[in-house]
Amino acid sequence: MSHLPSELYSLIFRFATWVPEAWYTSFEAVNEENRDTVIQLIHNASHTKVAISAVSKYFHTIIEPFLYETVVISRFQVIPSILKLLRSVPNGYTKPRGHMCHRLDVYLGTRRNPVYLGEAWSQGGHTLWGLIPACPRLEILVARVKYSGPDQRRREVPHPTYSALWKTISTYCAHTLRRLEIYNLSIRMSQVEMMLRYMTNLEALTTGKWVYQWNEADPTRQMLSWSRRAPKRVRFYEVLGRWFDDDIRREFLSTKRHASWPPYTGGPAPYLLPKLHTLFLNEFSERFFEFQLPMLRSLSTIVVWNEGIIWNTNAVLKPCNPDAPARHHINAHERENNFYKNPVPHSTPFGVFPSTITHLNIFSDIHIAKILYFFPNITDLTWQDNGMRKEILPFWKPHNALQCITLVLYGGWTSSTLMFLSPLQEVLNAVKDGWLLCLSEIVLGWRYGSVDSIPSPFKEECEELGIKISVTRVTEATLVDLHSWS
Repeated sequence: MSHLPSELYSLIFRFATWVPEAWYTSFEAVNEENRDTVIQLIHNASHTKVAISAVSKYFHTIIEPFLYETVVISRFQVIPSILKLLRSVPNGYTKPRGHMCHRLDVYLGTRRNPVYLGEAWSQGGHTLWGLIPACPRLEILVARVKYSGPDQRRREVPHPTYSALWKTISTYCAHTLRRLEIYNLSIRMSQVEMMLRYMTNLEALTTGKWVYQWNEADPTRQMLSWSRRAPKRVRFYEVLGRWFDDDIRREFLSTKRHASWPPYTGGPAPYLLPKLHTLFLNEFSERFFEFQLPMLRSLSTIVVWNEGIIWNTNAVLKPCNPDAPARHHINAHERENNFYKNPVPHSTPFGVFPSTITHLNIFSDIHIAKILYFFPNITDLTWQDNGMRKEILPFWKPHNALQCITLVLYGGWTSSTLMFLSPLQEVLNAVKDGWLLCLSEIVLGWRYGSVDSIPSPFKEECEELGIKISVTRVTEATLVDLHSWS
């Protein structure tokens, strides 16, 4: 075997360690992915690569490009050594090992990997502690960074982000990224919008929670100023030097202060994202309409009732003047007439949702009838009740595409059951009245309590209408768990 060409060995090693699930970015793959399974497959493949590498120097030389193609980090303590390794140049190569990395996953502060000092975010989080610049050919970037330190009450507080983070991503890997997931971070949508202009190859995007104002020069200090223990924490940031040496810390500081956007050669807004098919927004923003999304098929988001926002009944009914004072009482007849008078069907005051959207996952108090009005082509709707619904709105326009609706109750049997059964009855009434012409399946999702049976009246009614109804326990992380994933 020693006389076999290295190319043949490379093919054998590639076949033995390839994890196709880690690289799929198609619509079906992204929306059906089991993240825990994928990460486990990556770990198993990594063990195989290390074992092959340890056989001999010859084998190590052949498999080295595969050793660093996927990097998964779940302990903050290993980041300095990994950064040093990714910046080093192996024998026989002209570029550092980081150029071999095409997928980077960082999971810090989750319950499975709780050892992470959240204060370290201030020191280098704006470049993921140098990992993003070290890996300029990333195709997939996933970062779930959650505070975990002495003050456990801050565990649910998202980290503030510096504009340098988005500038760094844009500079080093915007044109190669196909999938970007950023969790548990408070972000400025204006900064994300600037970054997305460069991402013409992006296929799937997940982002953190929008915020609208802070001092971007140093948002961490501004947030700390809200706490009585701010002086102590600021001093802790300044002396936190045991993780990285002085040169790297100075490099982090320089990037934070002097990062800039790369040259942009595209056109003005609305910006084109020609390949984006899956969009997961932790909180909806009207800046969504600053983009052209010709391939978007799946939208997941949280929408909270807020007078004057695009989803508000009164704002929607007056698309030509979204700044006009909202009236607080509109009867069903007037609401229906105003919708039909809308000069642009299915529009909001800020624009029209892409007609290509077929899958919608929404956590909101907005009535299902209104949601369906904005999305006339969706086939699958997941509606998660936040327990704050204020209106009862009859269906007034038929929907010719919806095939499956999943109603998820974020609550238990004792507190919110009746609130859950009310929208179910409204859906069944809409089917009987001919508003939901293609609906064939209803799934009831319970987050807490018993899920053993379907109330008899609803089960019999569904059988009469020819609708399949089932009950499931929602165990995977949903929109409302975006900041507490583990």
